[in-house]
Amino acid sequence: MKYAKAVTHITQRNLVIYASEFTSGSRPSQLSSLSPDDKIFFGDAIRGLDPNKGIDILIESPGGVAEVAEAIAKMLWSTFPSVRFIVPNMAKSAATLLVLSGEKILMDEQSELGPIDPQMPVRQPNGEIRYSPAHLIIQQFQTLLGTVAQHPIVGQRLAPYLQIYFPSLLQECQNAIELSKRISKELLLNYMFKTVENARLKADRISSELGEFKNFLSHGRAINIEEAKSLGLEIYDLREDAKLRDAVNRLFFSVKETFNRNQGMIKICENSQGHGTVLQMQVGIIPSPLPPL
Repeated sequence: MKYAKAVTHITQRNLVIYASEFTSGSRPSQLSSLSPDDKIFFGDAIRGLDPNKGIDILIESPGGVAEVAEAIAKMLWSTFPSVRFIVPNMAKSAATLLVLSGEKILMDEQSELGPIDPQMPVRQPNGEIRYSPAHLIIQQFQTLLGTVAQHPIVGQRLAPYLQIYFPSLLQECQNAIELSKRISKELLLNYMFKTVENARLKADRISSELGEFKNFLSHGRAINIEEAKSLGLEIYDLREDAKLRDAVNRLFFSVKETFNRNQGMIKICENSQGHGTVLQMQVGIIPSPLPPL
């Protein structure tokens, strides 16, 4: 844990590493995503940490369930007086929602946040499940309805597709879009902007911009540090703190190397004292210790 302790030596704060291996494509995406079990993992990782100190979360995640991000944010803030997020590489989708709850987001030129527009599971006519942006599903359904209205015969051929969308999926899409924006707005208001003037206006604008699909056209688009600053997020620029930046990078590289050396490992959630949880593809959930971070 020498690399984790090097970070805490500089910050004098608690530290939790929450990282998933999702960039190689060799791990199942549903396991690497932010899921309900992660609330349990976070609870275990923060148990025993000094509640009088602030906490930093080094996060590497493709996203997942928005409600889980909200629940973890509330748990962290109910335990610690200060919460920040360190993003050495990527925190996308629901992971972006989570970092919006930090009073600061620590980033450099390699860091990426992402849009928060929800992705919906859609069963295809062949039975396969495909995830599609909720905004696009609504647009496609409206296009199909227009085609059916003008060409009833064509509508008969489109009937299988209409059955996919009708009736609950469209409402689920609307609800998911509204929920994502609502959660982001509330996290910004309650935490990042809790002492900021015109907080509600800022939170409204940022949640709207991040949640609007047409602003990005791809759920995977990167929001880099300069764009995050332009949005009005509270950013701590690691490029202005060479000592901390070097310590963070060493820690992140050690996390990546841990994944590389353990091909069954898919998720890490542990604190700087070496206590936490590892998720293995074949073995399941096992407690730390891990190889040294």
